[in-house]
Amino acid sequence: MYADDTHLTYASNDIDDIDHHFNEDLAKVKRSVTKTLFCLAEKHSESTPSTREKLTLLRNGLGEKRVAFPAAASSAVVKERVYKAYPMLKHAGGFQFLLSKEGSRKQLQVMSYGSCDAEQLRCFGTGRVYVRPLQKSIPLTDDNNSCVEYEECLFCNLSVSVKDMQKHCEDCH
Repeated sequence: MYADDTHLTYASNDIDDIDHHFNEDLAKVKRSVTKTLFCLAEKHSESTPSTREKLTLLRNGLGEKRVAFPAAASSAVVKERVYKAYPMLKHAGGFQFLLSKEGSRKQLQVMSYGSCDAEQLRCFGTGRVYVRPLQKSIPLTDDNNSCVEYEECLFCNLSVSVKDMQKHCEDCH
């Protein structure tokens, strides 16, 4: 289609350039370790939290988060990333990494006393890694009513909180 071969060379170089950038991007993806962390609040926690506890932890900036670590990260870099994901953990005097015990989904066991490097994190497998404060528990607020939702009663047209609606309906009939 082109009158001379120079255009073909340019097109070929463009494709090579695209391939090179794609392979660089692919290599960057492979050079990280992404783990699902779950930060607990109590320094003595030995079991996984209930659904209610998970919601409380989530509202307090703890709970489950996906965190990416550079593949060659030192224990100091891993520690920094954990603190970035869970800032409240900085004031707890360190942390431990825990996993569910084999054969038990509820009981936890310590895998690392303090931080570890990315290679050790990779050895923890694909499951959730629990992070437990070491010296001091993280204080939580159970502000369940921070966002109160209201609905209009179908019988009296009064605006009632969803939490109180069942009781209201019993009284309203």
